[in-house]
Amino acid sequence: EPTPWRTLMDQARSCAAAAAWDFAADHEDRGSVRLARAAEFHGRAVEYARRAPLRIVPAAPAAGLHPYVTFSEGADAKLAWMGFDTGHFWVPWGNHFEQLEVERQPGHWDFTTTDKLFADAAQSGMALIPLLNFAPPRWWQKQYEPPKDAANAPPGSTGDARLVSPKLLGRVPPHMQAFGEYIQQIARRYAKANILAWAVRNEPAYYEMGGLNGPLMREAFDHWIRRQYATIAALNAAWGTRFASFEAIEPPRKWEENQAAWYDLMTFKTECLNDELSWEADLAMQASGVRLSGAKYVAACSGPGAARSGFGVDPWLTSGPQRGVAFCDLYLDDPAEAALRAAELSWG
Repeated sequence: EPTPWRTLMDQARSCAAAAAWDFAADHEDRGSVRLARAAEFHGRAVEYARRAPLRIVPAAPAAGLHPYVTFSEGADAKLAWMGFDTGHFWVPWGNHFEQLEVERQPGHWDFTTTDKLFADAAQSGMALIPLLNFAPPRWWQKQYEPPKDAANAPPGSTGDARLVSPKLLGRVPPHMQAFGEYIQQIARRYAKANILAWAVRNEPAYYEMGGLNGPLMREAFDHWIRRQYATIAALNAAWGTRFASFEAIEPPRKWEENQAAWYDLMTFKTECLNDELSWEADLAMQASGVRLSGAKYVAACSGPGAARSGFGVDPWLTSGPQRGVAFCDLYLDDPAEAALRAAELSWG
């Protein structure tokens, strides 16, 4: 069984790479600790291989595994000198970087900041994974955003109930049309940049807590549930309920309320998010001609606790926008956790 051996070797390689970055940045003490961890993982892998009852089958050649550096205020030559050949940064639309808004009023675009981001990245020579994130400008919020229960949303939540599958809705609502215009404006303008892939939203597997949030998600769910069950009797048999009609359905707010219904609800959320992210990726790829796109993997959303809370959906099921690229951020203050994330990516 090669999986334990591969995992240990992945951990060793990740820790060794982190150590090299530390040494390049003159963090010698931390680099030495990480190098020792790499040696420990490697030794455990060798010991496992010696004692394994079956021959270790070499893993199939993996797709390119690129360490990338994240920056939001421009790249410089030092990043490339440290060994990074790929850069990842957020392309601002609105309020996440208020001072960088590129669409201050509807249809009025100011690309000064984004032009500098792409120009600096070009000088570094790195391939790019620009992130087209849903962080709307202030005019959008005033026009479209309803009052929101901030206590019900996890920090940084981007699996947003305001963004719903156009396929399930049967239309693209006006507020999403505005978001789509931002995606196309950026994709067209920087189509000739050295783009490895477009990234759609930031860690999109996160959702607001609980069940259905917002009228658009409820409308999409109504369409989805009728596709799953031909009759209300079939739904009641599966859920153990007694609803008189589809219109009378009350989806659960917690996993404990009805586990069968909750499973359907989480399956719907996954499909809804997957379809919507695919819509984003289609817009970026068609406007730019770039052939690859990806979505950032979120380890925190892959456990049963995430699905049971409604906080997240399985990121591997949101595969629609992952066209040739899957990626995640590694926070290198914890080399063991970083190595585990890298190993999880390699399994995918």
